[in-house]
Amino acid sequence: MFKLLNLKTKDLNIKNINEILKLKNSYWKSDMESQMKYFNKHINKNDIHILLYYNLEFCGYVCLRKKNGFYKKKKIIYLHFDTFIISEKYRKRNFANILINFTNSIITFNKLMSILYCEKKIVNFYKKYYWKVASYHDFKLSIKKNSKKCVMTYNC
Repeated sequence: MFKLLNLKTKDLNIKNINEILKLKNSYWKSDMESQMKYFNKHINKNDIHILLYYNLEFCGYVCLRKKNGFYKKKKIIYLHFDTFIISEKYRKRNFANILINFTNSIITFNKLMSILYCEKKIVNFYKKYYWKVASYHDFKLSIKKNSKKCVMTYNC
């Protein structure tokens, strides 16, 4: 049985935070202390956290961070698609499909554009879920045009 939670940072409890940090640590391989420092420094109280559970086991996570930026020379508020991770045990079992579709519905509910940076090799994954490659000149971003990263948007 699946369970999806949509929580703001201020509504997370210590168990949720530890689950998130442990899952992130399984992929990014830094120590828990570093993960906690990053979380405390960069995650704001109104950022959105989507947690996926399967049979009561925490297995997937997305973080959407509210940010200000410029799109086509207009100031906007957008959701920065910051983190997307599925536990290694549950990869290739279609759990990503559940998590990304739920995330897209949260973005649509908030009536904001969402922006993510990803490696060019996974662009096709996001395209399956209606994300579009963005033009670099539409944004004032800290990413270089010739980088190995790609900017994608999801518009509600």
